[in-house]
Amino acid sequence: MGPLVTVVLAYFLLKEKLKRFEIVLLFLILGGIVTVILGEEKETDQTEDSSKKILYIFLLCNPFLIGGGSVAMRKMKKFH
Repeated sequence: MGPLVTVVLAYFLLKEKLKRFEIVLLFLILGGIVTVILGEEKETDQTEDSSKKILYIFLLCNPFLIGGGSVAMRKMKKFH
């Protein structure tokens, strides 16, 4: 999800242009991510459920932190 978040942030913050083909590819990536997440087998053990929720929260934060860092570096003029 890192590249997906980076492209979306760059579009809104840096005003970068996207081509139609790139937009189609972004939706395909998003569809693949959703398929992998929803395709997980459900477990009945409740003790592992809370630890999985915490792991998913950290995994969801990671792409936003990486993408935000990449866009912030591009915004800094002397690092181009």
